[in-house]
Amino acid sequence: MIRPSQSRKYTWILVMNGSRARIIRGLGGTEDDCQEELVIRSDHPQLKEILADRQGRSFPPGGGGRRAAMAFGSDPLQHDLHMFLEKVVTLLETHRLAGDLRALIAFADPSILGELRKTWSPQLRDIVSAEIPKNIVSLSAAEIQKRAIEAATAY
Repeated sequence: MIRPSQSRKYTWILVMNGSRARIIRGLGGTEDDCQEELVIRSDHPQLKEILADRQGRSFPPGGGGRRAAMAFGSDPLQHDLHMFLEKVVTLLETHRLAGDLRALIAFADPSILGELRKTWSPQLRDIVSAEIPKNIVSLSAAEIQKRAIEAATAY
């Protein structure tokens, strides 16, 4: 729940999936009271581009000339998601430190929300008023605000 000391102006809404984040600055009171919106998109390459940059093949020592395919050191898609989440969290943290952000309502796909929680600083975690495991990134800003107000009163 949003504390009385936190005005709607300083309550932001984060709506995201694995490739797009929408941040609505300020919690409007009516559908006509939509606030400024920031949109961040993941700059991940297409999967075929990632796989085209393969590690290659190796010759194991003492292998008698046999070659073996080398595996990726990590999951490139998971790495891309982590970098995207870091970008979103860095933006939120910057605004929290500046005093522009005092409460946050987060909507995200359940798997994204789990990964997002891992990237939050303790200070950012403290200002999260509600976490809703739903992907509503395609809804209008007015509908997102309506759902955020419902969530803020429910928590």
